[in-house]
Amino acid sequence: MTRAVRLAGRASPLSHWQLDAAADALRRVGVEVETVVLDTSGDQDLQTAIDDLPSTGPFVDTLEAALLRGEIDAAMHSLKDLPVVPTASLTLAAMLPRGPVAEAVVSRDGRPLDAWPAGSRIGTCAARRRLQVAWDRPDLRCESIRGPVDARVRQVTAGTFDAAILAVAGLARLGLTHVIAETLPLDRFLPAPGQGAIVVQTRSDDALASAIARADDAATRVATELERAVQQALECPDWVVAAYAEVAGELLTIHARVLSRHTRHRVDARSRGRDAASVLSDVLADLGAGMRTATTHRTPTPEVAR
Repeated sequence: MTRAVRLAGRASPLSHWQLDAAADALRRVGVEVETVVLDTSGDQDLQTAIDDLPSTGPFVDTLEAALLRGEIDAAMHSLKDLPVVPTASLTLAAMLPRGPVAEAVVSRDGRPLDAWPAGSRIGTCAARRRLQVAWDRPDLRCESIRGPVDARVRQVTAGTFDAAILAVAGLARLGLTHVIAETLPLDRFLPAPGQGAIVVQTRSDDALASAIARADDAATRVATELERAVQQALECPDWVVAAYAEVAGELLTIHARVLSRHTRHRVDARSRGRDAASVLSDVLADLGAGMRTATTHRTPTPEVAR
């Protein structure tokens, strides 16, 4: 290219780290980059709970709009922030090698989740986290926590919350692993689809996409596309999806979970195989059957699992 690619990201400290990481990855495959920082609607409104924000993509909307207008050439996102229905005329040209996927407990005195007494205040910023905390510890008070990762940590250490649930990836990228009181096992607490993955988005008709695609990590793409396919198929006003898939050689495995927003129903399913379409079909069938069973019972059941 005759000029540097204008690659944009959000203004938070974590996004700065990710933007630099994405820029370095593109430079390694021969793409010259200049970085640009933009605020999204989710960055501008720190009072409203994330699920109540009007935008379907509050942490990507400004970036996507700038990309569509041609003001930037590419946008860097945390994959879990992107709506599962892609924006027309835009494509995910590269998915970088994935970081840690697990969730962590950050607490004001280092106690793990099970050590907090009934009524303790747990900061959660998404329904998926709140519902999984409520499943394990219905006696805890889940309250909305907003702001960048480092600001959420400060809210906990200042005593505004007793603890908070945050992504290990964000804490690690900011050098904050020392504040982790507990890393939650994946069987107990599943992440958001796409968690830990950084992506670079371009316009679909831009020749730049093929150059950026040289930075793509195939295993990350296969695993996260499977997770997000489950989310797209099943997430709705009544149910929230959590999922983690991984690739080991030719074998693909997934553990997916749907949680009711209105009852204590939780449905788990696992699938393994060599063909992504078959793995997806199997896990959707099992989750769908569990969801149908849950909706026909007035009294909530603890779990429907494969």
